[in-house]
Amino acid sequence: MSDKTQLHLAELMGSKLCHDLVNSVGSLSNGVELLSEMKGTVDKEVLDLITRSANLTLVRLKFFRLAFGLLATNTNTNWEQCYHTIESYGLEYSTTLSWQSHKYSGNLSDVEAKLLLNLFHIAITCLNGGGNMSIEISPKGLTEKLKIIVGGKICNIKKPIYLAATKEQKLEDISPREVTAYLARLHAKVLNRAIQINDDENNQITFEIISL
Repeated sequence: MSDKTQLHLAELMGSKLCHDLVNSVGSLSNGVELLSEMKGTVDKEVLDLITRSANLTLVRLKFFRLAFGLLATNTNTNWEQCYHTIESYGLEYSTTLSWQSHKYSGNLSDVEAKLLLNLFHIAITCLNGGGNMSIEISPKGLTEKLKIIVGGKICNIKKPIYLAATKEQKLEDISPREVTAYLARLHAKVLNRAIQINDDENNQITFEIISL
């Protein structure tokens, strides 16, 4: 990867993270500003706004740290940490999660964890206004089976995101909206896997890891 390409990837990630954090941080800032202007009794709605915005920001930061960050200590990610991060993220986005297999008990390699988290992120962004998601992982590990199904009143995947996840793309053709899908495909490729996406056009989309 050339220096120019590496810089472009860093710019894409910076834009992606700022875009996803700016709304919740902005709401938190607005709530604090309203609070500073109040005299006497504090309005419950303002406190609720601050609490929700702070929680959403924290959930997003924890998710982004695992999905995009560099592990400081080792090459494994604790499964419980990954599991609870996904659960918290889904809750904040009004998505009901169900796990369709025996709960995985081991650790995930850094690449496996990032593949799961990035694929989850692609899937949840297909839901507009919340919905349902099922996640199935083989007890032997996600390289054996990883399947995510999302459905809701409004459920669709944009073509550029679909292509970034399933087809090899030039990085210069990727925008911040597709960078998560681009990374998911790269993580799958490292594991000698590919991403398959089936949109049945009936408000349900299936994401599955397959062998190359």
